[in-house]
Amino acid sequence: MLRSLVGSEMCIRDRVLCDYILYVDHNPRKAMELCAECTKATGFDDWWWKARLGKCYYQLGLMRDAEKQFKSSLKQQENIATLLELGKVYLKLDQPLTALELFEKGSERNPRDHHLVLGMARIYDLLSDSDPVSYTHLTLPTKRIVENLVVDG
Repeated sequence: MLRSLVGSEMCIRDRVLCDYILYVDHNPRKAMELCAECTKATGFDDWWWKARLGKCYYQLGLMRDAEKQFKSSLKQQENIATLLELGKVYLKLDQPLTALELFEKGSERNPRDHHLVLGMARIYDLLSDSDPVSYTHLTLPTKRIVENLVVDG
């Protein structure tokens, strides 16, 4: 392991170290070791470590493991960034409709968030659907936002 941890006290330094290893050092295996150790030390109760562990799995190409970690993280704390990461996993697994459904549910709970709407618009573009408003399961506010994206884009 990277180093021994004292109890379940995870400080900011551990999170910064994890992000450094993941984004600067580009070593997802080492970051995964740190995430697994910190997740265990916190008693599997910290959504942030689960989300980072999912990101490590994603970078290593372990999509099903990443999906499990992101879902577990979302059960503890709904976070738009984690929703977007889970959507990327579904796209890698060639499940764009599942990602679209995930973003739609997220936009119902966070109607003002443009990241989810942009993600939906990108999936519609990926599906080569020139009229994304034709999908009947979209809520009215989301339809208006998507219409504006299509008109402005």
